[in-house]
Amino acid sequence: MQSIRDQLLAAFDAEHREHLAAIRHALTLAEKGLAADFLDVFRRAHSLKGAARAVDMPDVEELAHHLETLFSEVANGERTLDRPLSLTIERVLDSLEAHVAAVLAGESPPAVTSVLADMDAAPAAEPAPANATVAGQAPENPPEIMGAPDTAPVQEYLRIRAETVTKASQSAHELARAIQSRTRLDQELKGLAGQLHALESTWGKLRGTLQKAGNSYERFSAFQSDLRTVTRQFSRLVQKQRRSQWLVEQLGKNIRTDVERLSLVSAESVFGSFGRMTRDIARGDGKVIEVQMEGLELLVDRGLLQALKDPLMHLLRNAVSHGAEMPSERLAAGKPEAVQISLALQSRGSQLEIRVSDDGRGLDFDRIEKIAAERGLLEANPGISRQQQLTSVLLRPGFTTSREIDRLSGRGIGLSVVHEAIRKMHGSLDIKPGNSGGTEVIISVPMSMSRQALVMVSAGNQIYGIPAHAVEKVMRVHADDLGTITGQPVVSVELEDGELTTTLRGLETLVAGAGVEIPAEAGRIRAILVRSAGDHCALAVDELLDVDTHVIEDPLILGADRTLISGVVVLEDGTPALVLSPEGLAERWRLDGGRPQIGEIAARGADPIIAQKVILVVDDSITTRTLEKNLLETQGFRVLVSVDGIDALDTLRRSMHVDLVLADIEMPRMDGFGLLTAMKSDPRLESIPVVMMTSRAAPEDIKRGLDLGADAYITKQKFDQRELLATINQLI
Repeated sequence: MQSIRDQLLAAFDAEHREHLAAIRHALTLAEKGLAADFLDVFRRAHSLKGAARAVDMPDVEELAHHLETLFSEVANGERTLDRPLSLTIERVLDSLEAHVAAVLAGESPPAVTSVLADMDAAPAAEPAPANATVAGQAPENPPEIMGAPDTAPVQEYLRIRAETVTKASQSAHELARAIQSRTRLDQELKGLAGQLHALESTWGKLRGTLQKAGNSYERFSAFQSDLRTVTRQFSRLVQKQRRSQWLVEQLGKNIRTDVERLSLVSAESVFGSFGRMTRDIARGDGKVIEVQMEGLELLVDRGLLQALKDPLMHLLRNAVSHGAEMPSERLAAGKPEAVQISLALQSRGSQLEIRVSDDGRGLDFDRIEKIAAERGLLEANPGISRQQQLTSVLLRPGFTTSREIDRLSGRGIGLSVVHEAIRKMHGSLDIKPGNSGGTEVIISVPMSMSRQALVMVSAGNQIYGIPAHAVEKVMRVHADDLGTITGQPVVSVELEDGELTTTLRGLETLVAGAGVEIPAEAGRIRAILVRSAGDHCALAVDELLDVDTHVIEDPLILGADRTLISGVVVLEDGTPALVLSPEGLAERWRLDGGRPQIGEIAARGADPIIAQKVILVVDDSITTRTLEKNLLETQGFRVLVSVDGIDALDTLRRSMHVDLVLADIEMPRMDGFGLLTAMKSDPRLESIPVVMMTSRAAPEDIKRGLDLGADAYITKQKFDQRELLATINQLI
């Protein structure tokens, strides 16, 4: 059990990080000429002083006191925040952060005497102009700082052991898998319902034959009535099972989402000290740098942040060692004395994108090429550009351009370690020249290390999962539309930024390494376009199966190529599917570019004729109807549309076969609730599944829709086309 002091230190750790982040943010705003709330900054320094006193850190208390006095003068207009003063404050913040880190680690903290002396020696800047306004302060009659109320909202935190969160997350995933297994039961019930309906139809025909033979009509009528009653009761049971299944799935999703949020922490809690670390490294190397950190407020999986910690430290060290020039060198080149180094985090859908950039000397491609050629690392490959080839060389173990080994560089292990770590996270890494000089490294990893959206495909006798973020497009290509370049089959693809022509490879050939004909059915080829680090790979597959989120496990497969196979998922029926790395696929595809490829198309006969499922879309908005119609038609459904409930009933009763109704609620003449009531009261329509798709998300509306017999209820505010399609496929 933690002691009281340990608990206090843990709380202080979180509190002091929050205060330092806010102070640094205010300094950044001020340096950019934007309004900064120095009243809030003063209050934070004051709170930090009191918190340090509570945990018996007198040096931190003294530093916070000096900051409090300084920010009071700035807030009251007694001095301005010029560049020298800003640098002094940054050093104080770094020292304060290092002192706390040492105490928490049980180490001897560094002395703060010299830092306090620097603050005392800092020259007083000119007072701010009389008409200047600092955010949070009126231009006239400035308030008394000590009496200013602290109106910042107080957040409550509950400390939970990491193992507890991990176990809860695992339980939520197991619950989700158990819920998915219930889908098979629903399919069996639907099959039995269909058999009962078929039996009733057969009996109707048989009854006529028996009546002609002189058998008793009354006995047959009673039997038919009983059979019809059983059929209806079973149909109602199937509908209740559907609604129950849908409700349990929604509950499972909510539980899983809530549990996953428990493991989310701000990126600042792990990366917050990186700015200080980078400045310390630069000072020790005699370089002047400015560090900008953006997006640290993002909430990210704790395990992912910990896994990214070492790779990002490597990249920041590289930015100082390889990118940053000495001050004299920059001034001679007409650059500002300080090197700008940036660490920026951004959420892009299910991916976390991290950019580490600098405006230093940049990549020396000539030197990289010379060293790579001396070591025999360059291979003739017309499929990639010189820049791509040379930047990929940087990721080789042991490769370095440093002329000597020092404490920061020269051993050639930094980037290869980063590359390997990112690959294990099912992510990608790209190195390129920065927009304004220097170098930029872009990392993209899934927001969760364990769960990821995958496009499931089959090739040969194996099912594969490819991260959905890397699948640019899903295509059906006619064999006659394929071209050839140097004997290789190529396909042209329309993208948002223009047309792309790329070589087509069979996924089975690429993974297994054996020559296999490109699979096709009725002259058409199913293919996916995979994007990785600027490359686009067109891969032919046998079938496109599904797009869903899966729990990815470590691939414990003997002899598995870990550069290509990044994980394994277990499907609902227990079948294992291999998760392929987009980066590994792109590498295989590039290497395969110089080899002859079997260009013949394996004809597998005509597609079997399958009756299209018919969906009736009911919505008074023409925009919504059009969007839903286009979405469903691209999935192979036949779509009918109606403008309101009365129009929909007319369509349904005109002997038009409909497999499912997708209806809004708010419509003129007859709303969705009225349509639902009318359908469930009509024996000819009661068995048709109904999905309510509406903006009305109140709990009472959801309950009313389900009570009236809706099979699913989806709100437009949280619309996810994959969830809609999965729901429809489950119901029909």
